[in-house]
Amino acid sequence: NEINGRRQSNLIVKAGGAALGLVALLYTDHIRGTTTYQTQAQALGQFLVAIQMPSGNILSKYDVDREKWSEWQSDYYPGEALGALGLLQRTYPHAEVEDAIHKLMIYLANRWHLENESGGKRIKACDHWSLIALEMCWPHFKDEKLAPLTSPGKDVWTRDRLLKEAIHYCRDELNFLVKEGEQTGALGTGNLGIAANSTRLEGIQAV
Repeated sequence: NEINGRRQSNLIVKAGGAALGLVALLYTDHIRGTTTYQTQAQALGQFLVAIQMPSGNILSKYDVDREKWSEWQSDYYPGEALGALGLLQRTYPHAEVEDAIHKLMIYLANRWHLENESGGKRIKACDHWSLIALEMCWPHFKDEKLAPLTSPGKDVWTRDRLLKEAIHYCRDELNFLVKEGEQTGALGTGNLGIAANSTRLEGIQAV
């Protein structure tokens, strides 16, 4: 808990930060053509796998001083973690990582499905990370690993169904953008602002 000899208070470990750090390490080695950060990258991957819950979601924040996980859950850390683990699986394949990305993808796909069915928004903005992660993990998904993760009484999850739900989710996001912009005339602010729209389109483009 010390940095440069000074004690730091309120240290928080964020799963999203760990995921983006993992991506940075993997891309750094890729660009340099080295394996300098292989050990650190695999350790971060093991951390993300270890904090996955039975639902497929991951824990979000760990309070170091209190030595406990926060009850707060991020809407976007799961997508960041999925993308990072997909890149790790592409670089250093491992059975545990393969299992983890299937479970995490189905958690996120079930959330897409609920939004697609209800026509309403369950989170405050487009989950572009989950769409980017779908593209990054796509080569690793296998129907035989997706199917057993299907909820009882629901349509079986397959690669084809994943893609269809993602396309539906993207279409709803575009419809939301047009509808809200027409009704409020506020295109360019808030959830319709430049940053929100840029990330929304980044996710849609990935699909």
